[in-house]
Amino acid sequence: MKYKIILLVTVVLLTVLPSKAQRIEIAATPLAAVWSIPEFGAKYNNAYGLILSVYKTDSSLLRIQLRYDYFEAKFDPISGLDNSFHNVGIGVSRRLGSFESFDFSAFALLGFSSSIQVPVATPVVRDSLSDFQKYTSKAPSSVNVTLGMQAEWLATKRLAPFIEASLLNSLKLKTNEKTQMELFALRFGVRLKL
Repeated sequence: MKYKIILLVTVVLLTVLPSKAQRIEIAATPLAAVWSIPEFGAKYNNAYGLILSVYKTDSSLLRIQLRYDYFEAKFDPISGLDNSFHNVGIGVSRRLGSFESFDFSAFALLGFSSSIQVPVATPVVRDSLSDFQKYTSKAPSSVNVTLGMQAEWLATKRLAPFIEASLLNSLKLKTNEKTQMELFALRFGVRLKL
């Protein structure tokens, strides 16, 4: 699965980065507040991310995005699992409008995640078979969709701090996965316009 994701990212990069691209941006999100939506979902400490955006023309409202995120989970003592996960997303962002030195946009991404499934400690043993579900990873499904909104302040011609709110939704592909809303993230970041 890991090699398929790397191959897919490589192909998308070759497609997304045409030689005629007028503008390329790199963004980093070192700080985030993350809330799990399912009642028994994983609890997250932070999320770190990198975003590569490409505009076809200098005045384009639409940008193609390639995004990498790492969601750091709190250790789960019941299952002994680390529910942290990596996510690579491919999608688009569209600028909705501008107000003085602020830009507002919406984005949608199709994501592919990889979670750590190996227990990092011995699970707490229970007598009841009904507790078996608690021993499975609570990380989102391997395929997901992220929808969000972003507001950025154009501090200089090249530097733009931003804040974004997003929802990550799992898409069921395997029998042990569910299609459901997984988490809400409020992130702070900075974008560098090259």
